[in-house]
Amino acid sequence: MAQRHPSALRPAAQAVLDAREPMRTVRHGTERLDAATGSVRAAFRLDERPETGLPESIARAYLVRNARRLGIGAVALRTARVHAGRFDVHVTLAQTVGGIDLDGATAQVALSPDGAVRQVAHSLNAEAARWAALNRLDAFRLTDADAEAVARREAVDGPATVVFGGQVALWRDDRRDVRPALRLSVYPHHVAEAWTVWVDGATGALLRVADEALHRSTERRASDSFPPPSFAFLPSAAQGRPSPSSQVQHRVALRPHPESSVESAFVDGSGLVFDPDPLTTSGAAYGTGGFVDGNDADTPNLASQQRTAALPQIAQESGLYLLKGPYVEITGSSTVGGSSFTPPSESTPTAFRYPRSDKRFEAVMAYHHLDAMQRYLQALNVGRAILERPVVVNPHGLGAQDNSLFYAASFAIAFGDGGVDDAEDADVLRHEYTHALLHDQQPALFNSTEGRALHEGYADYIAASYSRAAGDPNWRRVYTWDGNAGCWQGRTLDHTGTYSATDRTRMAYPAAAGCAAFPTVYQWGLLWATTLADLEDDLGRPVMDRLVFGSMAYLAPVASGVPAFEAAAEALLAADRALYAGAHVSALELRLVARGMLAGHLGPALTHTPPPAQPGATTVALTATALPGRSPVASVQAFAMADRFADTLALAPVTLVRDGTTDTYRADVPVPAGTVALRYTLLVTDTDGRTGEAGPFEVAVRLLRRTSVLADAVPSGLWQPFGAVWAAAPRSLTEAQTYQPPVSSLVLLPLDVPANADPVRLVLRHNVALLAGAAATVSISDDDGRTWQTLVPSAGYARVFDAPGHPMNGARGFALRDTTTAAFDLSRWAGRQVRVRFDLGMNRPIEGGEAWTIRSATLEAATSASSFQTTRIAAVSTPFPNPFRTQTTFSYTVDEPAIVTAEAYDVLGRRVAVLVPPTLADPGTYPLAFGDVAAGVYVVRVTIGGQTFAKTVVCGG
Repeated sequence: MAQRHPSALRPAAQAVLDAREPMRTVRHGTERLDAATGSVRAAFRLDERPETGLPESIARAYLVRNARRLGIGAVALRTARVHAGRFDVHVTLAQTVGGIDLDGATAQVALSPDGAVRQVAHSLNAEAARWAALNRLDAFRLTDADAEAVARREAVDGPATVVFGGQVALWRDDRRDVRPALRLSVYPHHVAEAWTVWVDGATGALLRVADEALHRSTERRASDSFPPPSFAFLPSAAQGRPSPSSQVQHRVALRPHPESSVESAFVDGSGLVFDPDPLTTSGAAYGTGGFVDGNDADTPNLASQQRTAALPQIAQESGLYLLKGPYVEITGSSTVGGSSFTPPSESTPTAFRYPRSDKRFEAVMAYHHLDAMQRYLQALNVGRAILERPVVVNPHGLGAQDNSLFYAASFAIAFGDGGVDDAEDADVLRHEYTHALLHDQQPALFNSTEGRALHEGYADYIAASYSRAAGDPNWRRVYTWDGNAGCWQGRTLDHTGTYSATDRTRMAYPAAAGCAAFPTVYQWGLLWATTLADLEDDLGRPVMDRLVFGSMAYLAPVASGVPAFEAAAEALLAADRALYAGAHVSALELRLVARGMLAGHLGPALTHTPPPAQPGATTVALTATALPGRSPVASVQAFAMADRFADTLALAPVTLVRDGTTDTYRADVPVPAGTVALRYTLLVTDTDGRTGEAGPFEVAVRLLRRTSVLADAVPSGLWQPFGAVWAAAPRSLTEAQTYQPPVSSLVLLPLDVPANADPVRLVLRHNVALLAGAAATVSISDDDGRTWQTLVPSAGYARVFDAPGHPMNGARGFALRDTTTAAFDLSRWAGRQVRVRFDLGMNRPIEGGEAWTIRSATLEAATSASSFQTTRIAAVSTPFPNPFRTQTTFSYTVDEPAIVTAEAYDVLGRRVAVLVPPTLADPGTYPLAFGDVAAGVYVVRVTIGGQTFAKTVVCGG
């Protein structure tokens, strides 16, 4: 490992620095095999049949079913994390030995939303339990204080902050044993380093030391001082993403700063920033016309490049506004980085307007850019949360150092003021925040040199991508403003090398004239960043950024033996499969194979943008760009199927014709009568027979609308949400033995069925895993829930519930064990408003492992008209449940644009809540909730235009 100097590590720590050898594996097709045993350590691009059950159960079942092939034996596993989203689910299982985690031994299983295993990678150890028994794993004799004393005495030289990380079992390949170990994070005060230290829990010996520091750069002077990072500002895991609102003020319960215990309110503010930096926005060169740091001095030209920027949802405490929000918390405490300053606080939310010479300017920069980056990430819609909780930032935490550092243990970031203040440059800010985002998705990535290199590569790419979007013509050079200090001239995404696990010279980056080469992790990181930038040239920023962030959860753990760059390349392919149905796989492979990150023959690739919806079209014009590989393109074909809702019709292949001498190919695909949508895949073949594929794609040839209707569903009984999925399942073993609601219902809010839709149907994707004595059925109501009737799928129901005396006795329902897509024809309700209900009936307590899981419910409608016609009547639906304990939910329907208000009153006529302030609403049906009140009777009044509706609800307390 390339070691930075000077270092705080003592000789004893140097001797065990990253002492473990990475597992040797070999690539075989789409798998990575253990070189010694031949067992599978990772399998990519899987296409397993979807299974029923919750994600954790599916992942465990896959590992048990493939235990021999994976070489894992009967290992003990605990569920470490289930990260569920709209497009994928990631399950991490940690191996335990004697009830203690085996350090670094995990299995990661990626699932599709319908329960199919798509990827698995593991570092599980089948022999660990045997060796642990021989070495008395339970013999922890050292206390936390003893371990800290060892770390201070044996690991680091000089003052340091030591944070205890818990007991673990540590596998040592050199001795073939498992040791009881205490894990600590050590942060020297005088150098910008961060170390993980393992101390033998029985003998006190120093077992292993690993680097966990993640920087913007490593440029510094030997005299620099780095006091300890903060562990007083650990973000609360319960702090979730705030609900979207059009209101300026959003009252929430914020975790207060140490110096404040008052409740906070989120208020939108504004302040002055550089965006991204003064050289980019002015087009000036550093050092000309006043565009120079000048020890943080103001100049008219620099001041002219400041912009007013939004500071969304900043905190209001005791009449003052602070830069503390749902995603970023600015602190001036020396416990983050070592240097302190007074963070800004203003009496008005729009007063954060400081010249750059003011230390508070960097605080505004940090808040704006990191908050904006999180909101951009959410807009990309990768389908799952990525660090939607606050990162603590000290914009001057490293004092006079020309460096910045992300502290993984506390999700805190400190910036330095050496040269140009780091927090004045959006590239530096976004680089460091990318470390936090990536660590949230794959915490073990920095446990190897390649993993840390990937960290730097991702971070450099995201910084460059933003500069490109901001209009920087020289966007491949990152740190445009900060990188103007002698040999620190930033970095440029122009690496011409290729990846090699054996010949590292191919990954080296040449040093600038007169400057020492920057360390290995940054050279290798530039190779990854340059590859991503090249792919952005091919696919565009929105697609590439979405793939980058969507791929992070797919990264195979370093300890599995998968080379980190190969893992990152496979992760991009997996993300494209999940987010875009593989539309960009061939273009991704073209670059990744050429860079040596994926093995394979360099074949042709395709890029293609599906045409927009074309109602009434008899042909669909397709245009694709073919990218030749090693050989010229021979042909491009379209393989299409006509989707007619009830069935599909395969069409004859259509050959796309080359447009002159360009790489563009075109063809018209015929559309058979009755087609709702045309689905197709494109195939390119070169003269050597190599192929590339893009798709599948879909084009609506009738006006097509698919609307997810699971949002705002109202549950009762056993129903509970799991991310975007609903399941009726026991919450605990105790509940499985005792809780027996006869009927558990999941009720959808009213659905407006278009009057001119033909066909129109409700499509349900679900898994049923029940035993005898249960029934799962769907009902529909067209009179606001007063009466219900069974809604029968097109394939019919498989069984009848025989339970005399039960409310659902005689109900038709799904098979007790099934994974299916069920379609319900709603054509007879065209032009009406309906409610749909999913009922689980039980005549006994539910057992562990039983569940009815609804993965999606979609209202699909098509029409040959130019628009859908929906008949609406102004109304307010019946509240459900009523009476209620915590909250009741209902909806209101607006028939034409109108002012809407909703208020709640108690029996004395006192207003207790404003549910909807006066709002101009478009036609549609909107959810409404009321709750969190004392027991009693309440009246909710909803005014729609000139009509007022009243609903009486009862809170049972």
